[in-house]
Amino acid sequence: MSITTVLPDAPPEELARLLPAGNVAVLGGPGSGKTALLEAALLGLVGQTGAGALLLTASRQAAVASTERLLATGPGAAGGALGSVTWHAFARGLVASHADLLDYRGEPRVLSGPEQWSLVRALLLETTSVDWGELAPLVGTRAFTDELAEFVLACERRLIGPDELTTRAGRRPAWVPAAAFLALYGDHLALQDSVDQAGLLAQAGDLLEDQPEVLAATVEQAATVLVDEAQELDPAQLRLIELLAAGGARVVLAGDPAGTTEESRGARPGALTAYAARLGATVVVLEQGRRLGGPGLDAVLRLHATGREPPVTLRGTGTTTVETARFPGLADEADAVARLLRVAHQRDGVPYGRMAVVLPSLRRSGGAVRRAFERYQVPYRLGAGERQLIAEPIVRHVLDLFRLALDPGRADELLPGLLVSPLGGLDPRELRALRRAALLCDRALAAHVAAEPAELGVDDRLAERVGALHLLVRDAGGWVVDLDADQCFWQVWRRAPAFRRLVGRAKADPRDAAAARQLDALTAFSRALGLFVDGRPGATMRTYLEVVERADFATDPWLPPAGAGTDAVALLGVNATKGREYDLVVVAGCLEGVLPRTAWPQGLFEAWRLDGDLGPVAHARAVLDAERRRFTLAASRARDRVVLTWSRVEGRGEPSRFLLELGLDLPEEPSQPDPTPLGALEAAGALRQVLADPARPAAERLAAATTLAATPGVEPAAWWWRRDWTVDPEPIAAEGRLRTSYSRIGTYEECHLRYFFGSVAGLDDRTSYQMAFGKLMHTIFELAAKGEIAADPEALKAAYRERFDPAWFPSRAVAHQYWRDGMGMLALWHGGEAELARQALAFEIDFTIDVGAHMVRGRIDRVDRAGDGIALLDYKTARNPASEEVAANSLQLAIYYLAALRDPTLAALGPPVEMQLVYPAKARQGRFTRVGQRPDPGHGERVEQRLLPLLDGAAAEEFDPNPHADCRFCAFKPICPMWPQGEDFLAPVQPPEDVPGLSEVRV
Repeated sequence: MSITTVLPDAPPEELARLLPAGNVAVLGGPGSGKTALLEAALLGLVGQTGAGALLLTASRQAAVASTERLLATGPGAAGGALGSVTWHAFARGLVASHADLLDYRGEPRVLSGPEQWSLVRALLLETTSVDWGELAPLVGTRAFTDELAEFVLACERRLIGPDELTTRAGRRPAWVPAAAFLALYGDHLALQDSVDQAGLLAQAGDLLEDQPEVLAATVEQAATVLVDEAQELDPAQLRLIELLAAGGARVVLAGDPAGTTEESRGARPGALTAYAARLGATVVVLEQGRRLGGPGLDAVLRLHATGREPPVTLRGTGTTTVETARFPGLADEADAVARLLRVAHQRDGVPYGRMAVVLPSLRRSGGAVRRAFERYQVPYRLGAGERQLIAEPIVRHVLDLFRLALDPGRADELLPGLLVSPLGGLDPRELRALRRAALLCDRALAAHVAAEPAELGVDDRLAERVGALHLLVRDAGGWVVDLDADQCFWQVWRRAPAFRRLVGRAKADPRDAAAARQLDALTAFSRALGLFVDGRPGATMRTYLEVVERADFATDPWLPPAGAGTDAVALLGVNATKGREYDLVVVAGCLEGVLPRTAWPQGLFEAWRLDGDLGPVAHARAVLDAERRRFTLAASRARDRVVLTWSRVEGRGEPSRFLLELGLDLPEEPSQPDPTPLGALEAAGALRQVLADPARPAAERLAAATTLAATPGVEPAAWWWRRDWTVDPEPIAAEGRLRTSYSRIGTYEECHLRYFFGSVAGLDDRTSYQMAFGKLMHTIFELAAKGEIAADPEALKAAYRERFDPAWFPSRAVAHQYWRDGMGMLALWHGGEAELARQALAFEIDFTIDVGAHMVRGRIDRVDRAGDGIALLDYKTARNPASEEVAANSLQLAIYYLAALRDPTLAALGPPVEMQLVYPAKARQGRFTRVGQRPDPGHGERVEQRLLPLLDGAAAEEFDPNPHADCRFCAFKPICPMWPQGEDFLAPVQPPEDVPGLSEVRV
């Protein structure tokens, strides 16, 4: 590296005056003041001499922040001249101003990220001019669209056209049809007078290269071009710089030669000095750091020493502490991070706006961190200040409404959130009441919501809101089929009572910031839908949802970035931290396999090969070096304190190898969260623990009591042991008549308390993947038996493949195992069960019978002819069949027998001679395994004698735990007094002995 000048330790204004004439490359490590130097140079050129100058930055947030600083420093300058712009804004200005020279019929329409992806998908699905060969079966998948859309942009950033891509194809046959598609894509953009973001830079370069008068005019306006983060230049940007320099502009590049993190976008690691040489630039170096010092600087220097790019010498200032912490899981890590930030703000006085949390992937762990922030009341902003449209809750609820309208099968997932959203208007307490009413009626929540208002079992006001949401979802089901995407939203806007209330709030109180934000978000959403439909006439809401559900689009902003003065924690991805500085930075998720990522999908097109055909070892080394630079970027953002955390995620728990490279002492045991109380309530709780601990010294307990007495808001009379248990005046079974199902009363027979927790208190509303899989197989068997699915194996497999959803399962491995199980069941069905099933008398028969004063309802999967009577069948998709002894004693089969005698529909089919549990996963004699119950004389009376006391007990609210129950798979052990972890839940409450007048309180 040829160094002409090492700049001294001086203020940015003085350093700007020391810059040599001509083209200059300013090299400096993290926190060396490169951006401040460029801003000082711009102020000197524009604010004082009036010369034309342009400061180019890599991101929109950086441009806004830089402009705010410049205007605050030089208020006398013209706002249009004194500011910073992004590369895309600069290129868009050039292209829009000279659109006629580029053969546009008017100002071109710039595609957003979602629109570019949507165009690629439309071309793939609607055109046949490209022969994809062996790739043809993949063309219709979203993953193929994802990869091809990014590959198209990668070619444009590198100025690679269809002909050059074809020439480069060589041993990469996938590039040949990709080149043909690239030509088709370009032709389609030209026909639409549109351009994508990457194409803007390429066309701006074409304009400067082909039109000398445009280049001269541009250089006249921007005689000096200052480029921040120059180590991230891609070929299209570098071409623009070289054209401007050739046209007479002075170019000042500033960057960290060892800090490249945008290789995927075409940047070349370590190439900054080569760029300086191509421009004939004088190289100057900033060695004095202005941010890092002490352990923080040592950590960055260690990482630089391990990398392959030679770093710039960096001297420290101040002290930056480095801390590490590990946690048992992601939720614990998120909670600890939120607590750490609250403590730093309240105890140490660090403004929230001077803090950041950096995540390797916002998609993977951003949700957990945001939820923790909300619990701990930590204000935060996403993407360094961008307000993201699809992240706005009100927009997310509208999208969920349309998702539910398009796919009612997702009701278990989407309906609860909609009910407590502004569209539903319920609060959590009312949702619990609705869930409980659904349980008592033995209905799923979605089926219960669809019932008549009088049957909901809730008060009239709540029933009215539930009914309004049901009607809205029902009507939306028609709109998503018949109307364009923007018209769908317009209908919801007109029909939803929540939106009328929102407008009324805004009119009544113009200062209501929450209402204003929601209206702003809905207005922006309406505009986004309109633009989407304008670009794709006739686009449906289904098409729009396919586009917005791509995670890559989460950064499309809908309002300008928040100003630098926003007092909120920045929640950032690693690359978004470039050019930012904070007092406190938490780098969460420092986990091997996450940061660094150790497994990268190569994909079909391997866009990284556009930068050179590296061998496997060299490519792996390059990927690891890139990850190290990303980690260095994240770890170098803090001035005072950086905290590196990790937790066990998805079965992995090894700390990042980069933490080992830092030479830090890593904790072997999970770290404890900061014990500093947050607020008076936590402080009172901590003091009460000290006061109640007899092992503590008397002085500590006395100090705790004294402090408690002086703590505002502490009311011993309201402490929990001063209160008796509440009494519910309304019985569970009105008038002593219990309404339940055979499955729930079977739970009561097993354990009364488990029945209470699950069916009465409504604590167990889980829909397991086993239940979803069982429902799928039931459906396939029924449709095949009725002839709605053809009898051949391929039709069965196609129906199964269409309905099977891997998202039901906790992991791909579990999904794959269930997929194989299902295929085995279908083979056994076709080989030995299908013919018998097609002769069945009935399928999925609902029944309701009276037993004593009570009502029992249920459903029988299949009814077969058996001699002179009928056999009642229930499918069980468990792998291991029950024993004959268990089946003979099954309460479920016994209730089936009563139903066959008392339900008119079943009784008309014949007398019951056998009730069977059928196991499709296990073969016996070439068909499904069966175990059953065969009634003998007096069977009905014995069943009723067994069942009636259970119904009477549940109606009388007898809910004692059963010490002999099979608790292996019970979800309520943490709150069950039969187990150590739940022994205190319903235990007698003993007040302190020294408080007179209190007696023991018992359940």
